[in-house]
Amino acid sequence: MLRSQKYLSSLLGIIGLVLSVSFSIPLYAAVAPLQINTAAYNKTQHQLTVTISVSGTPSGQLTVLHSDGGILARAAASKTQTFNIALAQLGQVPCQVEVQLGKASVSKAVAGASAECAKVPSCKILSPATGTQLKANTDVDFKASAKLTDSKAKPLVYEWDFSGGVMGEDQIRNAINSTYKRPSDLQTKVKFVRDNSSYRVRFIATDALKRRCESAIDITVGTAPSGLPAKVGEQAAPTRGNAMPDAQKWVVIPFQEWTMQHFTDMRVLPNGYISFDPLINNINAYLFEKGSVGVDKPRFVTNDEMALHYSAAANPQDPVGANSINSTSQNWPLNADVTKASPLMKASVQKSDVWETDFRPS
Repeated sequence: MLRSQKYLSSLLGIIGLVLSVSFSIPLYAAVAPLQINTAAYNKTQHQLTVTISVSGTPSGQLTVLHSDGGILARAAASKTQTFNIALAQLGQVPCQVEVQLGKASVSKAVAGASAECAKVPSCKILSPATGTQLKANTDVDFKASAKLTDSKAKPLVYEWDFSGGVMGEDQIRNAINSTYKRPSDLQTKVKFVRDNSSYRVRFIATDALKRRCESAIDITVGTAPSGLPAKVGEQAAPTRGNAMPDAQKWVVIPFQEWTMQHFTDMRVLPNGYISFDPLINNINAYLFEKGSVGVDKPRFVTNDEMALHYSAAANPQDPVGANSINSTSQNWPLNADVTKASPLMKASVQKSDVWETDFRPS
């Protein structure tokens, strides 16, 4: 018994020594790998300035996101980085900006933004992190947070946008004839149905007064295709307010009369019918001369008075690849026999099966 007591006493002494040593070690706060030092809008210069600092050895690409949606800027990461973004690129001054680097993400309210921003909800995708690699046809949990800042603007309405990569929430798990629901909660479970692709996933929260916030991440399913064809030529994009001569006088409203969308991406069942014939996918636009009310109301302009020109346009921030441009409805790579379609299911870049046959196996 005495030996046991001595052993216990020695053991307690050792524990006490360990505890005393542990508490004698100073505690340091972890340094954030990514930090927004400044996010401020200058009303005189009509410019948003975002200053970022990165700890450690910077690598990868910094992405600056608008709280209302969309990418504001991208650049190779460095220890410190300053982005000066003109109002013409902003569309409207964001209430806050989000900066992403690898799987790290931080947000900051914009100084100099509208006072109404104090009432705009805030939201963020919590998981998965941006840059996550996923597998096709595998359940993935997406989780977001949203905060209401105006108690009189309840409730918040939630939306998820998966850039066409998922069918929605599977209501009959893994059934042949599944039914799908559009995700409308903070958390959702979905499957990406196409392999070897990149997607931008967006989460949007909107309050009862239609004030909204958005958070977005880029994810890859499988291995994104490489060695894509060179970018085709395009007309230079007009600057804001200069899309046409005397832009203050005219308004162009594009619209799409008919579409092939009913005939694409049917991944569960074969294409069983055509909703109309012939198949047409066209783009038109209305041109109006601005006006006010009464006899001075806006006037519809005919094609005898003015000609409109169209051009495929590149998106420098496209998650599929910088400056990607949708100049054809054909799948890639093209069929060796150019008179025949490239089969959708064998293509690296999948556009549509409309050029194949009316029916194909599921």
